Amino acid sequence: MCMGRGWCSLNGCSCDVGFYGDMCEITKLAFMAFLSQSFSGPSLPLRLFHTLHGATLGLSCGLLAEGKALVFNGGPYRELVTTHLDTTVAKFLQFTLRLGTTSGSSCPAPDHSKEGVLLDFSTNNGLTWQLLAHYHPAHYHEPRIVSLELPSIAQHNGMQLRWWQPHHSGEGQDVWALDELTVTSTMYSAIYLDFSDLLETTDVLSFFRGQLQPHCGHDSALSFTGETWEGVRYVETQSLAVSSSFMLQFEFVANCDSLRNFHQMNPVRLEFSTNHGLTWSLVQQKCLPGMPSCDEFRAASEFYPSQFKQWQRVTMALPAHCWSSSTRFRWQQGPTSGGKGDMWALDDLYIGQACPAFCHNHGHCNHGTCRCDEGFVGSECLPREWSTPQFLHCDFESAASLFDNWIEVAGGNITRPEEGCGLVTAGSALFFHKDGVRHAVTRDFDTSRADFVQFTVHIGGNSVTCNIPDRREEGVLLQFSTNGGISWRLLIELYYMDYSMPRFVHQELPTAARGPCTRFRWWQPQHSGDNKDQWSIDSVIISSSHALNFVPPLSSSSYQSYQSEFPAALSDAPVWLDTANEGMPDEQPFCSPRDSALVFGKSDGDRFAITRDFEVLPGFVLQFQLNIGCDSVFKTLGSVHVQFSCDTGRSWSLVQKECYPATLANQGCEGQSRKLHEASVYPAGIFPHWTRVTIPLPHTTANRKTRFRWFQHSSMEKVSPPFALDQVYVAHPCPMDCAEHVCSTDSGETCVAVSSPISDWVDSQNAVDRFEGSEPGPLWKHIHGGRLGGGCGQLGDGVALYFSGAGKREAVTVPLDTSNIRMMQFYIRIGSQNLGAACLKAKARNEGVVLQFSRNGDVSWSLLRELDFASFLEPQLVTLELPPAAKGVATYFRWWQPQHGRSGAQWALDDVLIGVNDSSLQNLQDKFEKPGEDGATWFRVEGGHIQSGCSTNGHVLLFDSNSEKARLAETWDVHVSSSTFLQFELSMGCGRPFSKKAPVELQFSVNFGRDWQLVRQGCVPPDIGCTHYETSSVYQPGWRRAWSRIMLYLPYTSISSRTRFRWIQHSFSPGRDVWALDNVYIGSGCPWMCSGHGACDEGQCRCDMGFKTPYCVPLLPLPYLLKETFDSELKPDLWFEVLGSEIGQLNGQLISSGSALIFNKDGLRMLVTKDLDCSKVLYIQFTFCFLGEGPSQRSNGVLLQFSINGGISWQFLEELYMPSSTRKQLVTITLPHGAQTNATRFRLWQPRHKGKTNAPWTRCFA
Repeated sequence: MCMGRGWCSLNGCSCDVGFYGDMCEITKLAFMAFLSQSFSGPSLPLRLFHTLHGATLGLSCGLLAEGKALVFNGGPYRELVTTHLDTTVAKFLQFTLRLGTTSGSSCPAPDHSKEGVLLDFSTNNGLTWQLLAHYHPAHYHEPRIVSLELPSIAQHNGMQLRWWQPHHSGEGQDVWALDELTVTSTMYSAIYLDFSDLLETTDVLSFFRGQLQPHCGHDSALSFTGETWEGVRYVETQSLAVSSSFMLQFEFVANCDSLRNFHQMNPVRLEFSTNHGLTWSLVQQKCLPGMPSCDEFRAASEFYPSQFKQWQRVTMALPAHCWSSSTRFRWQQGPTSGGKGDMWALDDLYIGQACPAFCHNHGHCNHGTCRCDEGFVGSECLPREWSTPQFLHCDFESAASLFDNWIEVAGGNITRPEEGCGLVTAGSALFFHKDGVRHAVTRDFDTSRADFVQFTVHIGGNSVTCNIPDRREEGVLLQFSTNGGISWRLLIELYYMDYSMPRFVHQELPTAARGPCTRFRWWQPQHSGDNKDQWSIDSVIISSSHALNFVPPLSSSSYQSYQSEFPAALSDAPVWLDTANEGMPDEQPFCSPRDSALVFGKSDGDRFAITRDFEVLPGFVLQFQLNIGCDSVFKTLGSVHVQFSCDTGRSWSLVQKECYPATLANQGCEGQSRKLHEASVYPAGIFPHWTRVTIPLPHTTANRKTRFRWFQHSSMEKVSPPFALDQVYVAHPCPMDCAEHVCSTDSGETCVAVSSPISDWVDSQNAVDRFEGSEPGPLWKHIHGGRLGGGCGQLGDGVALYFSGAGKREAVTVPLDTSNIRMMQFYIRIGSQNLGAACLKAKARNEGVVLQFSRNGDVSWSLLRELDFASFLEPQLVTLELPPAAKGVATYFRWWQPQHGRSGAQWALDDVLIGVNDSSLQNLQDKFEKPGEDGATWFRVEGGHIQSGCSTNGHVLLFDSNSEKARLAETWDVHVSSSTFLQFELSMGCGRPFSKKAPVELQFSVNFGRDWQLVRQGCVPPDIGCTHYETSSVYQPGWRRAWSRIMLYLPYTSISSRTRFRWIQHSFSPGRDVWALDNVYIGSGCPWMCSGHGACDEGQCRCDMGFKTPYCVPLLPLPYLLKETFDSELKPDLWFEVLGSEIGQLNGQLISSGSALIFNKDGLRMLVTKDLDCSKVLYIQFTFCFLGEGPSQRSNGVLLQFSINGGISWQFLEELYMPSSTRKQLVTITLPHGAQTNATRFRLWQPRHKGKTNAPWTRCFA
């Protein structure tokens, strides 16, 4: 294509003037060899540029360098193309670039990567372009100096450069600007020196008492040899224009001459100045724990001799306070106290455009391009694949371990325990005690698959020679770096006061610390000097929970069944290292013998069994079977302690320390966590039978050499009960921890069944125990420290599960299928205010009760709720909704009191229920036909039971308890819709005396029984806001003494997928005020609610006599006339209900003619007719008067209502009250059309009155 400089013809290229050659690749023209443009003039010099689109000179994007800049804010095309340049000599391109601003409206920044700027070059007159760089908008919101070394293919006579923006949002949007454009053979505002040329060095540096010479293995360096001199020594750069894209890199060494005595506390300081050297400040200020506004902890830019025994590369991103158009840097060491000064040197100095990712500190940066170290490749100098190790295990038992795994250890060395501050884990440790910098830096690791770092640390000590630090800055920081140590991020701060004793640390690696090139640093920011504030680390592991790369000393897992002959079996069992007092005295058999068990019953000192060392990985479990003397009586003597040791048995710790609600966090347990548990100490009385114990091993046990010990202390005065051990397993857990099974390694990690299948466990529908029998029910797997009793008073009905035992106090359920269970409920009381020694008040948080669940065979427990020790001094009903984590096919629940003493609080549990389904009942019906079977319908029944009686031939739910607790019947949750109704039969008193202060309320709840409200609130004059007047669902004494059917529409507030109902009698006289329920139905199956003339039975109407299915309408026409003068006894065929009245004359007054029906009694005053055929009735008429003194009030008025559905609902006809007269009146009311049906009943009802003979009224009906 003739290189874009000629015409292509059949005879070849016809070159433009000044070009020749077969491809027009040769020119006689002299192009510009250099380009420099600051855009500060009044107009753009077009001779320097071939093309310009969409740009103007101005300050719209602020000051980039000096004066104006070339601002690209036009459209639609934005590009700048230079004239042809001869770059055969020019090697560098430099310019200042800004892509919008985040503030202000004159230079809006691009907001998408495709709106960035591309830099291209062309060597064929713009025919094709090759990409040099892409500048992302997010990185150039501030002006940045960009420096590039031109690639060899761009060093061409006739080369052009192009800046262009492929996409933008239109004129005035996604603006960018250029300034200080230079193409040159020498880079401005950059320094790159290898100190091989004295003239080149002195052009950009000035130094005092230094010289260029070979130093510590480098052929040439700027060396300060340390001859006698008491002044300041320094090296200082010329002034540079430094921007946000700059970095600083150099190599430094301070004391490679090991024979010289260095001044450890006289560092070389790296400083900067932006005012031509008038004042100087550290390039990097220190940021230590306790200082405010620290983003990350770091040291100052001071270089101590103890840290730089060999050449080390230092790479720094220059912070913002170093940016200016005139910045100088200097390395300076102050005067020494006499004698020869310290020796130090600089080499390979670079200050300029930052390389990608700063070369990860694994390469030299040269004008924006990385020259990688051996083993590192790519534009960012990343390690070659598989070239870095993935895991680390270092126990510091040899000096070789330092050379293999650590690139730098300053201020410390490997020491034996007697040489340092004592034993850390086992054997030697890395002990830091020297003057100067104290840190340990690992080599780079590929942590992509690693997920934790763990180690043991000891800070200070309690001896004269090992003091505990007294400031936060003297603690130890564990940090990580993913860029070769350029910057460090905090992993964990090891607080100076928390590690005065050796302490294991296991730290999960965050996502940011997982990558192909991560190193770790243990660093003590400050200390008080030589042999002060010492610290040690040991057993450092960086690994994955699933893979370690070292060979265990013994099998990683063990499953052992033992033979009966001892000690011969010991030689056949490689698992055991040592035992003591194994076997029974005088050849006696163990109380529960097994051929495979290891028995400890002799009394010649302590009894124990110690395993050999195992490689224990994070996530392992320890499982075994234990029997302590077949004794069910708790004894403090003879507890078996399960312990571990990682230092060949020199020290022992409990495998599992207690974690109680009030346990302090610095004891390795966060009491607010979801995993509260007891210690691995097992007292006699808890294990009367062979019991399997599974312990998830904590991180503290994870070690290459971990051994376990079962230990029972033996007293010289009292003999501890024997104990036996069997089926020990140490390895990864089996699936779901085997639940009710044993783990075995016979064919891999599998579960061996040892108990009944899940199908034989208690059905969660019946997971209830009200403790009504002589023993707790089948709900419980085991109960420790508890029995049925009333020591804490009455919680529900009768006795409760009362915990007062001397030992462990807990109740654990059998596994339950809670997959579709929503909630659990129980009564609990923890101590009391006034029940004396049998139910003492709790004094501490750990005397409360913890409710937990387990889905792995009660191996580990998760918290459901902490029942506070001070909040349950009275019996309380606790209702809990099960979280998703507690739902499964085999879930255990546990009530557990972590601590108590001789004067500790007792507690009691009652009416435990686990079983409200996630799906509610659609319909609910109970005819009470079978005594004792109320679980499917009733959530809770208190004070009542199913029995025959109460004037019926069948069974009813009769409430006649003598308890002082409320009598109630509470349903399960029911799905209530707008068509759901409620029907029941009620008898108040069952023919016995009934107090007027013992009503029964019908209530509903839509939140699992936490809050209750009346099904029918009641509305009577003069109340306002009523749609109609009605009685409430509070059934008063004196009403419903005979059996009555009650049917109710349900209020809209009761509509929900989880509504429950209850009948409750709060107050009553014990043995009296009885009442009964029968034929309860909640649903929507029966049409027209059986018109109020029948009972709904399984969705079908069972009609009353005289009414026919399916709607229970009259079988024959009803009477259409009702006439009553009340001169004799009431005619029962006319009246459905007469309450609060008598026939007679009040004080001899004649009401009409003869006697009248006078309403003057306590309680409800109501007169209800039988149903009448009113289809042709036109009016109702009666004589009415108030008999009290003075006019009546509206609140004491009488309502006349009618019902066309058998009394289910009532509609208003008339309100009767006489505000101005007490004279009798003849009341005549025309019936509305809605009352003219074939089955209409009427009622006169006085909702309110002030008692007997107060506001009496009378009527004569005609």
